[in-house]
Amino acid sequence: MFRRSGGYICLMTLLLHLENAFTAPLADGESKELLFRHISLVFRVLVVSMRYEPGNAKYFLAEVRPSILVSILRGMGCFSHSVRVDTSHTQAWDQLADIDAIRPKLQAIHEIFKSGESVIDGREDGGAPPAIFASIYLLRLLFDLAKDNFDK
Repeated sequence: MFRRSGGYICLMTLLLHLENAFTAPLADGESKELLFRHISLVFRVLVVSMRYEPGNAKYFLAEVRPSILVSILRGMGCFSHSVRVDTSHTQAWDQLADIDAIRPKLQAIHEIFKSGESVIDGREDGGAPPAIFASIYLLRLLFDLAKDNFDK
Protein backbone atom coordinates (compact mmCIF):
# COMPACT_ATOMS: atom_id res chain seq x y z
CA MET A 1 0.00 0.00 0.00
CA PHE A 2 2.86 2.37 0.84
CA ARG A 3 4.50 2.21 -2.58
CA ARG A 4 1.17 2.24 -4.46
CA SER A 5 0.13 5.45 -2.73
CA GLY A 6 3.36 7.22 -3.70
CA GLY A 7 5.06 6.93 -0.32
CA TYR A 8 8.58 6.73 -1.71
CA ILE A 9 8.03 9.65 -4.05
CA CYS A 10 6.78 11.68 -1.09
CA LEU A 11 9.81 10.75 1.05
CA MET A 12 12.27 11.59 -1.72
CA THR A 13 10.45 14.89 -2.27
CA LEU A 14 10.77 15.72 1.43
CA LEU A 15 14.52 15.14 1.20
CA LEU A 16 14.74 17.00 -2.11
CA HIS A 17 13.24 20.10 -0.48
CA LEU A 18 16.29 20.15 1.79
CA GLU A 19 18.56 21.06 -1.11
CA ASN A 20 21.44 23.26 0.15
CA ALA A 21 20.09 22.92 3.70
CA PHE A 22 23.61 22.69 5.10
CA THR A 23 25.01 25.60 3.10
CA ALA A 24 22.15 28.12 3.22
CA PRO A 25 21.55 30.22 6.34
CA LEU A 26 18.71 29.09 8.55
CA ALA A 27 15.39 30.92 8.46
CA ASP A 28 13.90 32.37 11.63
CA GLY A 29 12.70 29.66 14.00
CA GLU A 30 14.66 26.89 12.27
CA SER A 31 17.42 24.95 13.91
CA LYS A 32 19.94 22.39 12.76
CA GLU A 33 18.55 20.04 15.41
CA LEU A 34 15.12 20.21 13.79
CA LEU A 35 16.69 19.62 10.39
CA PHE A 36 18.54 16.53 11.63
CA ARG A 37 15.36 15.20 13.27
CA HIS A 38 13.43 15.69 10.02
CA ILE A 39 16.03 13.77 8.01
CA SER A 40 16.15 11.05 10.64
CA LEU A 41 12.37 10.66 10.54
CA VAL A 42 12.43 10.24 6.75
CA PHE A 43 15.07 7.52 7.10
CA ARG A 44 13.03 5.78 9.82
CA VAL A 45 10.00 5.67 7.54
CA LEU A 46 12.18 4.27 4.74
CA VAL A 47 13.46 1.50 7.01
CA VAL A 48 10.06 0.55 8.41
CA SER A 49 8.47 0.55 4.96
CA MET A 50 11.01 -2.00 3.74
CA ARG A 51 11.34 -4.05 6.91
CA TYR A 52 7.98 -5.81 6.85
CA GLU A 53 7.33 -5.85 3.10
CA PRO A 54 10.11 -7.32 0.95
CA GLY A 55 8.29 -6.11 -2.17
CA ASN A 56 8.85 -2.54 -1.02
CA ALA A 57 12.59 -3.12 -0.75
CA LYS A 58 12.69 -4.53 -4.29
CA TYR A 59 10.61 -1.60 -5.53
CA PHE A 60 12.95 0.89 -3.85
CA LEU A 61 16.01 -0.70 -5.45
CA ALA A 62 14.45 -0.97 -8.91
CA GLU A 63 12.28 2.13 -9.21
CA VAL A 64 13.53 4.72 -6.73
CA ARG A 65 17.15 3.54 -6.97
CA PRO A 66 19.82 4.25 -4.40
CA SER A 67 21.61 6.55 -6.86
CA ILE A 68 18.69 8.99 -6.63
CA LEU A 69 18.96 8.99 -2.85
CA VAL A 70 22.70 9.63 -3.13
CA SER A 71 22.20 12.60 -5.48
CA ILE A 72 19.56 14.05 -3.17
CA LEU A 73 21.90 13.72 -0.17
CA ARG A 74 24.72 15.34 -2.14
CA GLY A 75 22.40 18.22 -2.95
CA MET A 76 21.97 18.98 0.75
CA GLY A 77 25.34 20.71 0.71
CA CYS A 78 27.55 18.76 3.08
CA PHE A 79 29.08 16.51 0.40
CA SER A 80 31.00 17.66 -2.64
CA HIS A 81 29.90 16.64 -6.10
CA SER A 82 33.35 15.22 -6.83
CA VAL A 83 33.47 11.47 -7.23
CA ARG A 84 37.25 11.17 -7.10
CA VAL A 85 39.73 11.96 -4.38
CA ASP A 86 42.37 14.43 -5.54
CA THR A 87 45.71 12.89 -4.59
CA SER A 88 47.82 15.58 -6.24
CA HIS A 89 47.94 17.66 -3.04
CA THR A 90 50.62 15.78 -1.15
CA GLN A 91 50.60 18.26 1.74
CA ALA A 92 47.25 16.93 2.95
CA TRP A 93 48.56 13.37 2.78
CA ASP A 94 51.73 14.35 4.65
CA GLN A 95 49.58 15.68 7.51
CA LEU A 96 47.95 12.25 7.83
CA ALA A 97 51.33 10.72 8.55
CA ASP A 98 51.40 12.46 11.93
CA ILE A 99 48.78 10.29 13.66
CA ASP A 100 49.17 12.04 17.02
CA ALA A 101 48.17 15.36 15.45
CA ILE A 102 44.95 14.02 13.92
CA ARG A 103 43.99 11.57 16.67
CA PRO A 104 41.62 14.04 18.45
CA LYS A 105 39.85 14.79 15.16
CA LEU A 106 39.48 11.12 14.33
CA GLN A 107 38.15 10.48 17.84
CA ALA A 108 35.56 13.24 17.41
CA ILE A 109 34.43 11.79 14.07
CA HIS A 110 34.24 8.34 15.62
CA GLU A 111 32.10 9.65 18.48
CA ILE A 112 29.69 11.35 16.06
CA PHE A 113 29.32 8.17 14.01
CA LYS A 114 29.07 5.89 17.03
CA SER A 115 26.44 7.91 18.86
CA GLY A 116 23.90 7.77 16.01
CA GLU A 117 20.54 9.25 16.97
CA SER A 118 21.66 10.48 20.38
CA VAL A 119 24.12 12.87 18.74
CA ILE A 120 21.23 15.18 17.86
CA ASP A 121 20.19 15.70 21.47
CA GLY A 122 23.48 17.04 22.75
CA ARG A 123 25.05 17.78 19.37
CA GLU A 124 28.45 16.93 20.69
CA ASP A 125 30.35 17.64 17.51
CA GLY A 126 33.79 17.54 19.11
CA GLY A 127 34.75 20.73 17.30
CA ALA A 128 34.04 19.24 13.89
CA PRO A 129 33.01 21.74 11.20
CA PRO A 130 29.24 21.72 10.53
CA ALA A 131 29.63 20.16 7.07
CA ILE A 132 31.75 17.31 8.47
CA PHE A 133 29.27 16.78 11.31
CA ALA A 134 26.35 16.65 8.84
CA SER A 135 28.26 14.32 6.49
CA ILE A 136 29.10 11.87 9.26
CA TYR A 137 25.51 11.98 10.53
CA LEU A 138 24.10 11.26 7.06
CA LEU A 139 26.58 8.42 6.60
CA ARG A 140 25.38 7.00 9.90
CA LEU A 141 21.76 7.19 8.71
CA LEU A 142 22.72 5.39 5.50
CA PHE A 143 24.53 2.75 7.56
CA ASP A 144 21.45 2.28 9.75
CA LEU A 145 19.27 2.06 6.65
CA ALA A 146 21.49 -0.64 5.18
CA LYS A 147 21.67 -2.61 8.44
CA ASP A 148 18.00 -2.04 9.42
CA ASN A 149 19.20 -0.63 12.76
CA PHE A 150 16.33 1.74 13.51
CA ASP A 151 14.13 0.89 16.52
CA LYS A 152 15.99 -2.27 17.42
